[in-house]
Amino acid sequence: MNSPKSSRSRLWFLWHSWLAMPVWLFMLFVCVTGCLAVISPELTWLFNPALRVSEDGPAAPLSALAAAAQASLPTGRVSALVWLDATTPLAVAVKVALPSGFEQTAWVNPVTAQVQAVTSGMSLRSFFRSLHGWLLVYPGGWFVVSAMGLPLLGSLITGVVVYKKFWRAYLHPRLRRDKGARSFWGDLHRLLAIWSLWFVGLMAITGTWFLIYLALLESGISLGADEAHHLTPRQDLPLVMAGQQPPAPTLVLDQALVAMQQARPGFRPLYIALPASAYDSLTLYGVGSAPLLMDEAHAHPLTGALTELSPGSEASGWVMTQQIMRSLHVGAFGGWPLRLVWLLCGLMLCALAISGMTIWRHRTRPATPSPVLKRRWQRGWIYLSALVLLIPLSTLPFYLTGKSLFPMPEHQQTVQIGAYTLTLSTPQDRTPHREPGVGLVHDYRLHVTGTDYPPFRGMFLRHGKPDGLEPEQLGELAHGSPFSLHAHVLLPATAEPLWLSVEGWDGVIHQVMVPLPWDGGAGQ
Repeated sequence: MNSPKSSRSRLWFLWHSWLAMPVWLFMLFVCVTGCLAVISPELTWLFNPALRVSEDGPAAPLSALAAAAQASLPTGRVSALVWLDATTPLAVAVKVALPSGFEQTAWVNPVTAQVQAVTSGMSLRSFFRSLHGWLLVYPGGWFVVSAMGLPLLGSLITGVVVYKKFWRAYLHPRLRRDKGARSFWGDLHRLLAIWSLWFVGLMAITGTWFLIYLALLESGISLGADEAHHLTPRQDLPLVMAGQQPPAPTLVLDQALVAMQQARPGFRPLYIALPASAYDSLTLYGVGSAPLLMDEAHAHPLTGALTELSPGSEASGWVMTQQIMRSLHVGAFGGWPLRLVWLLCGLMLCALAISGMTIWRHRTRPATPSPVLKRRWQRGWIYLSALVLLIPLSTLPFYLTGKSLFPMPEHQQTVQIGAYTLTLSTPQDRTPHREPGVGLVHDYRLHVTGTDYPPFRGMFLRHGKPDGLEPEQLGELAHGSPFSLHAHVLLPATAEPLWLSVEGWDGVIHQVMVPLPWDGGAGQ
C-alpha cells in the first residue's frame, strides 16, 4: 500500500507530465521561433550578403541616408529609419512610403550612405519576431503565444517539487547512456531542466506578464503609455504657395539626433519615424545609458528641436515594467554575446520539450491511472497544437506580398475636398473599440491619390462638426504613412456625422461632411 507521501509525489509527477501535453507541439514551435527571433540580425547578415557592411569609419549623417533612399525611390517619401542591431554590421533600413499605399525598404550603408539593396515586404528579423510574438495575427496570436507562459510556469513549479534536492545535480550530474532509453531521456531531461531553470522561470514570468499587459490594454485600461503628443503650433509652420515645395522633415534628422544625444548622453537610435504631416512630430526611439530601458522623444518636424522627452528611467511603473520585461525576454541589452546565451538556453528549452514528450510516451502515459486522459489523448487532443500552427498561414501572403488572403470587408468611398482627392476606408462591420486613455473610437483609413507628395499640413477627422478652426478643435490628426493615413476617431455619446478637415500649406482649411453607408447617406 502506497504511503500518502508517495501518492502525493506521484500526483505531482503526473501533473508535471500532463500539464503541457495538449500544447507541447505548439510550445516547441514557440521555442524554435524564439531562438530564430533572437539571432535574426545574424541570420539577416548570413542570408542577405547585399545587406552586409564592411566599411569602417564615422557614421554618415542621417539626412544623407534619407536622401540616398529618396533618390533610389523618387516617387516615394521616406517614412522611417530602422537599425536592425547595433552590434551586427548591417545596412540601415530606410522605409519609403509609395503613392500606392505600400512601402519599400532601401538598405543604406551607414558609413558611405550608398544604397545597397531595395526590397519589399518584411525583413527577416521582423518576420521571425512577428511569427514568434503573435503568429502574424495581432492581437489574437499574441494572446495564444503569451498564454504559453502559464503551462511553462506550472511545469517549473511542479518540476521543482518533483525533483527533490535538484541542486545536488549541479555538482554531480548524471547522464546514463547504458541503462536504456528511459533512463537516458530521464537524465537528459533533468540535466537540461536544472541548467536552464533560471531561463525557464524568466520566460514563464515575462510571457505571463505579456498576457496580462495585453489583456489590460484590450480592456481599455490606460497603462500610462497613451499620453497624447502635442501638435506642432500653427504659428511655427511656414506658408507655402502653389509651385513651391513644402519643407521636408528629413532635413532636420541630424539636428534632432544631436539634440537627443545632448539630452540623453549615450543615446543610440533604433527607430526614427518621420511625421506624415506638418502637425505631427518626428519620433526618436532607442537605447540610452539606463540598462534594459528605452528612451523616446518627439522633435519639431521643421527645426529638429525636442518638444517632448520620455526617458525610460522616468517612465511610469507600468511602462518601465513592460520595457524591462521585453528586454529580459528577448535578450536585447547585451549585444551578440548575450544573444548567444539566450540562443543556447532557448535550444535547451526545445530539447526539454522533446525529451519531456519522449518521457511522457514511455513512462507517464502507461502509468496514468485515469482512462479519461488516455482516451482524450487517443481522440486527438494532442493535435490541437498542430491546428494552432495553421493560424499564420492565413496572413502569410500579406506579410510577403502586402495582399491579404482573406481581406477584411470594408467600405470605401472617394472624397473630394478642395483640390484633394482621398479614398476613405472603414471596416464593414464598423465595430468600435475602446482605446486606452481615449474612450470608444472608430478606425478610418485615408489614402491620398492623384499626387506624388501630400500637399497638406494636416488632415483631421471628427464625429460632429468642428466648433472652431484650431488644430485641437478640428478632431483627430490622421497619422501613419504619408500616402496611407489612419485615425482613431472618438465616438460621442450621441450619433454625429463624420467631418473631414484638410489644411493646405497655404493656410486654407477645407471641410466637408462625409456621408457614411450606415447613415443612409445623411451622415447622421
